[in-house]
Amino acid sequence: DPHKNLLVLAVVPGRDGTGATWCEPACERLAALPGVRGATYARRLPLSGSGGGFSVRVEVAGQPPLDVLENNVGGNYFSLLGTRVLAGRAIDAGDREGSPPVAVISQILARRMLPVQNPLGQWISVNGQQRQVVGIAEDAPSNQLHEDPAPYLFLPYAQMPLGDVTLMVETAGEPAALERAARQELKRFDSRSLVYEAGTLNKRMEAALSWDSMMASVASGMGAFGVL
Repeated sequence: DPHKNLLVLAVVPGRDGTGATWCEPACERLAALPGVRGATYARRLPLSGSGGGFSVRVEVAGQPPLDVLENNVGGNYFSLLGTRVLAGRAIDAGDREGSPPVAVISQILARRMLPVQNPLGQWISVNGQQRQVVGIAEDAPSNQLHEDPAPYLFLPYAQMPLGDVTLMVETAGEPAALERAARQELKRFDSRSLVYEAGTLNKRMEAALSWDSMMASVASGMGAFGVL
């Protein structure tokens, strides 16, 4: 949702254990700051480049395998980012290491891989691991603002912990004004953590729109050159 006040912090944790044991307490502390409405975490923010995310091999009995982009997300990700879950449920804090492996799939992926049955409750193979489909999310661009939506997969970050994480903080006012307080709180929580990038959702949207504008100018220029 481009209208949300969202502060984005890309972080390398300093402590060992970068799954829910680090991300959830970090988000709880950020959410408790004055002027903050909530916080969540994921491997990446939508429209942040890098090709839209990692690609994984998804297989369903009776269907050809498909390479699908995915994002590893935490609890509250869908509600905080404004991504609608159209059926079933979102990934939540109960989807952690040791709990049943689950996935939320996009509408396009549901139609392509599970076209003749209700996808909810079905099992799919993700890089060789069986995961149960617990929700269907609305289609949305993952890399560029006006790209055609493609099949997409959301997995619990806590079940696939990584070496870095993107923290997302929803604020009541201007998000940039809370960047310093958020950085200080993360240092108090983990003195060895490193925030290597910080910004706002609005800045990301402006960058995406400026890229579209540049590409439109290039296309217009090429068209004029063709006429000449």
